[in-house]
Amino acid sequence: MATAVALTVGAAAPTASAVDVGSLDSPRHTAFYTPPADVAAAAERNGDLLRHEPMRVAAGLPGLPVPPVAERIMYRSTGAAGTPVAVTGTLLQSPRPWTGRGTRPLAAVAPGTQGQGDLCAPSRGFENLLSIQTAPPSLGAGYEILQAGVLLDAGFDVVVTDLEGLGTPGDHTYVDRASSAYSTLDAARAALRIPGSRLAPDTPVVFSGYSQGGSAAAAAAEEAARYASELNAVGAAASAPPADLVAVLDRIDGSLIVGALAYTVNSLKVGNPEVGPEFDRLLNDRGRELLEVARHQCIADSILTFGLRETPAFLADGRRASEVIRENPVIMAALDRQRIGRIAPSVPVRVQGNLHDDAVPYGQVEQLARDWCDLGATVEFVTDPTPPILPRSVINHLAPMPLHVLDVQRYLVDRVNGAPAPNTCGVAPPPR
Repeated sequence: MATAVALTVGAAAPTASAVDVGSLDSPRHTAFYTPPADVAAAAERNGDLLRHEPMRVAAGLPGLPVPPVAERIMYRSTGAAGTPVAVTGTLLQSPRPWTGRGTRPLAAVAPGTQGQGDLCAPSRGFENLLSIQTAPPSLGAGYEILQAGVLLDAGFDVVVTDLEGLGTPGDHTYVDRASSAYSTLDAARAALRIPGSRLAPDTPVVFSGYSQGGSAAAAAAEEAARYASELNAVGAAASAPPADLVAVLDRIDGSLIVGALAYTVNSLKVGNPEVGPEFDRLLNDRGRELLEVARHQCIADSILTFGLRETPAFLADGRRASEVIRENPVIMAALDRQRIGRIAPSVPVRVQGNLHDDAVPYGQVEQLARDWCDLGATVEFVTDPTPPILPRSVINHLAPMPLHVLDVQRYLVDRVNGAPAPNTCGVAPPPR
């Protein structure tokens, strides 16, 4: 049996004094993350709460005088397979006053790559800066505390979805376009419906995320008008989003985060069961083992286990994954369904691409911005020019995130305040 412990720093939030935050596999935690047997019967609408409880938040939220009041939430959403699922997350109330226009806004934040194991759920990371599992060994880190903290400091209340399958049973549907959009939108709905919420039904809502979270925020911006039209959505920030998974596949093969390819394959099987037999045929025994091991890992574990490995070692014919996948029409069709950029967002979007990103290629981010511009959306395309640093180390993917969090904050505050949205559509990006 796995044993998980938590290293927690910081004081309890005012309403969370009764919360046990010791062992992450304690009966209290296990019970919370176990959904009802029939989610559809337990919650009538997407975004309806299934349960919620106060929780403690670790120290480290930038700029805040005291930790925010926090709730761990479970809500109904729509999964990658198109059926009702339970998704967990965290609702954080800002201790800062909102000094902008109108009522206090809500930011729905989608997390970057955490991994695929339940230990990696961001709601656990907010509670404990480090979550350590001893059997099998695993390490989860609550780095999304940075994005949330900057938005809380501006006066936003923040809801961070765990996304489908992180914390809850079943495979995490990593970078699944529809599931990610629905989990993010339904997290916003749940935050507005929580009993005693200080947020109103017409509260301004923005979406934000980096990397995997950037694609979720982008997909939420595309789906908001159709899936959650009652939300008062006013803006989004999609930073370093993997909008074209085939292009990303080429870039991360042989990088430190090559294990994310296994997350993607496991995820594709959930919403596209027809790809399972195709991958079984293409993989060798080591490849099949990779998929199984990665299902239970956080990203740090996958880096230590598989970092810098190249995909020919895991494929039956010894070629690269990008080659064999491009030749497989079943897998290519499933990947094509994940493509972001074919629906115009209903809100202005800040899109950030990192010129020398060694995980999420700049070109496919630039293409996303162009696709949205062609559809008539309002897009500010921003390029981070950080020069190349240790290729394949993903430094050029990770470093721009903290460099731009305040720019994202200002952009989203401006959307709530009704400032004219910057629009770079029709403006050539900087030379590479």
